[in-house]
Amino acid sequence: MSGYAKHLTRTQQPVNYFLVDFGLSRKYAPEDRPPLEPIIAGGDKSVPEFAAVDACDPFPVDVYTLGNLIKMYFLDGDEFTSSRSGFGFMRPLVADMTQADPSKRPTMDEVVERFETVRKGLSSWKLRSRVVKSKDSYFMGFFRSIRHWRRRIVFIANRVPPLPTPN
Repeated sequence: MSGYAKHLTRTQQPVNYFLVDFGLSRKYAPEDRPPLEPIIAGGDKSVPEFAAVDACDPFPVDVYTLGNLIKMYFLDGDEFTSSRSGFGFMRPLVADMTQADPSKRPTMDEVVERFETVRKGLSSWKLRSRVVKSKDSYFMGFFRSIRHWRRRIVFIANRVPPLPTPN
């Protein structure tokens, strides 16, 4: 091997992301719904059920946890992560996913359907827009914006779709 590795974006070469449960998953028979499981210490401690009960249905907890992850890392930020602008279209769905009452949260299948509806409603312009960290300095933001626009123009000229096509 010689030379530099070729740099590709996630649009040019799709990436698969996996959320790993670190051995905490369980298998349930469809007729055993809703299961009640004891609270597992660790992970997201902000789940409302954890403060009120000793056992709960893990499926609404999963919906809350995913919604809260999106809220923390892509919308509002936390003490370790700065907020970002560009994901505002996710706020209504995330708000429903993180409701305090688990019976009011959508199921994961409903989340997937709603996300697909939201994604299909986004324009090519929005899909190609840059996600901006709120803690970026003006200087860094300016240069990242130039790099983003240069790449964006090249992709449009080469007819690279705004969303990667699955392999």
